[in-house]
Amino acid sequence: MEIKISNFKLNVFRNLMEQSLIVDNQLMFEFSTDFVRSCSFSATKSFMKLWTSQLINFIQKSEDSEELQEIPSFDPFNMYILKGDLFKKFLSVHTSDTVDLIFTIVESENKKNQAAAITIIGQSEGSNKLRTTFTLTTEELISNKIDDYAAVIKECTPSNDMCEFVLSDNQIQEIKRLIKKLHKSSADNTAYLSFKLDVENKKVVVNDKVFIVEFDINSETESKLLFPEKSFSFNILKSDFIITGNQTFTIFTNEQEQKVIFGARHAGAIIWCLSSKIEESNDLPFDSSVVDSTIDGIDNLDDYLNDI
Repeated sequence: MEIKISNFKLNVFRNLMEQSLIVDNQLMFEFSTDFVRSCSFSATKSFMKLWTSQLINFIQKSEDSEELQEIPSFDPFNMYILKGDLFKKFLSVHTSDTVDLIFTIVESENKKNQAAAITIIGQSEGSNKLRTTFTLTTEELISNKIDDYAAVIKECTPSNDMCEFVLSDNQIQEIKRLIKKLHKSSADNTAYLSFKLDVENKKVVVNDKVFIVEFDINSETESKLLFPEKSFSFNILKSDFIITGNQTFTIFTNEQEQKVIFGARHAGAIIWCLSSKIEESNDLPFDSSVVDSTIDGIDNLDDYLNDI
């Protein structure tokens, strides 16, 4: 069985795919008539990112009409990619912003629809018609596959008793630059980043053992958010913070919760990041070199920050 989606905005899809690639090289997508979703897990298993966008956001309007083309009706299917870096190169040969997609659909062992191959019809660098086909992997080879996106969405949905605060895109990027430049300047620096919600001084304080940076809470913004009644602190891995993205995030947690939720909008999608809190201890449940490699893997931070 084949499913064809015409006038697909490849540039938008590539932009959102980068959100997944900075978390893990294995990629998972779910396509339905209503939505496109993707979920990724970090190497430490302490972080998860989910983005969801309506399928209509990926469909280009016809040049001679303001109306969108009719979206084909099809049953939901999953698409799995074992090596996302290779898939990124596969997409890069298409220079046109919009393409036609053809998915070859098969039934998996658990009776779910799964894409076995994706064919893209677009334009080459020489402005010639180009048709390429990529063979996809099976769910058995994916380390952390998702069986139920509804359960993931529920886990990423903030509860009513969570407080919330906002870090702007500029503030997010400033913290990441500090991590990149200063993380290894002290031999006993922490693998985690500490956040303090200072209610008395109306500040968000972020620090490790080398730097402390303070951000004022805008009074107008505070009035619209559920800021805590008393100050409290929490820690998350630096590597988790690095791979959230560079959008303005609303951050949800409370003193009792063991998770921190980051929410943002980007390229027409809703992005949820879920990070586990870390205790102030050197006994991490994994090799700390994973954190270092995530930070060191960003060779050119300025390009990285601008690309996402």
